[in-house]
Amino acid sequence: MATLRGRTTGLLTLLVSTAIAASGCAPSLAGLTRLLDASDAKGALASVEGDFARENALAALILKRAAAAGESPLDAVRALAATGRDGRRFLEQLAKGKSAPAAALARIALDRRRPPGDDELEALLADPSADVRAYAVSSWDDEIDSGRLAGLVLDLDPRVRADAVRALGRRGEERFESLLREAARLDPDLRVRSEAARSGRALGGDAVDILRELLGGDDPGVAQAALLGLGDVGSEEAMALLEERALGPLDETAVVAAAELARTGSKKGRARLLEALADERQGIRATAAVNLSRAALEDREELLLDLLDDEAPRVALIAAAMLGNGAHRDRVAAALRRVFEGAGSPGEEARDALAVLGDPAASEEASEALSSADEAEVVLTIRRSKRAPLLRARFVSLLADERPAVRRAAAEAVLVTPKS
Repeated sequence: MATLRGRTTGLLTLLVSTAIAASGCAPSLAGLTRLLDASDAKGALASVEGDFARENALAALILKRAAAAGESPLDAVRALAATGRDGRRFLEQLAKGKSAPAAALARIALDRRRPPGDDELEALLADPSADVRAYAVSSWDDEIDSGRLAGLVLDLDPRVRADAVRALGRRGEERFESLLREAARLDPDLRVRSEAARSGRALGGDAVDILRELLGGDDPGVAQAALLGLGDVGSEEAMALLEERALGPLDETAVVAAAELARTGSKKGRARLLEALADERQGIRATAAVNLSRAALEDREELLLDLLDDEAPRVALIAAAMLGNGAHRDRVAAALRRVFEGAGSPGEEARDALAVLGDPAASEEASEALSSADEAEVVLTIRRSKRAPLLRARFVSLLADERPAVRRAAAEAVLVTPKS
């Protein structure tokens, strides 16, 4: 009997504790809402009292309000969606509200794994907000009819056009070759032209002629995309043109061509890429480092480890970023510390990368940088170091910053940074 009573008492205690916790949670959120309604961000911050869950709730609420107010709504919704459970309830609230375009964006974020019916999808694709159209296309391009995608290639917003071009290029339907060719040659937006050029096979039988024309243009971005398009075509003529560019004068375009050639197993492409990695110009070495992954070289990791010791800080930073913080974490950290000791932008980037690795000295300096009066500098520092475990408390403090862009960036960081 005593045992039963003990178990019953324990169960009642658990139920009462759960009820208290639940009753305390709702007023907490309501309290944060009231404080923010009164524009008292400092009061809202003080009310969380260092509680991890309430800090997250405040951060998510700030992002929800930013979306509802039309302050970078797509960015805010994406940030909430990336937080999973923490952001879902706030997305659900947005989706039920009347704030346009936030409500439509929130519905897309909630249903990305469940494509909507044809009528609902068409309504989203015809939404007056370019953010909504772009998010719908990027979320469900596989569900959109090819004919409707062709119409979106003519959308006013370049993001929509680029996503539609990419989706049509993947499908490779002959009836849309002329549309993709026009996009590659005539679209006013670089991203759209590049997406069309990358889909080489989708350009049709005269793809090599079109890509050759794009290679001779004034825009290096389109030229480099055209090289990838040649690799996609893969014909003998396309590969000959790719090799010609790779083995020509060693500039950044030649490096991209060499990497694409190496991806196909070409020894000439590999040799040219290795030559670029040893070039005296840091811009060429940096471009070669960035293209190592696409070239699919078996010794990529060893090559990147060598680049950690490069005399150019920018090249060492690229190698560190590509190696990440996995098996070579100590080597990467040592390279970052060397760059960190230097001045200028590379040193700041290395500082923030070290902070993400949990380095105390770098975290302290990054925290000091977050006190800058320069809003753009603070936002950039937050975004580069938002996964730094030792900076979470500093990010939380910025939830009360007077500058909306800083608050939004800090809110994103709080929702992704683990508690130190």
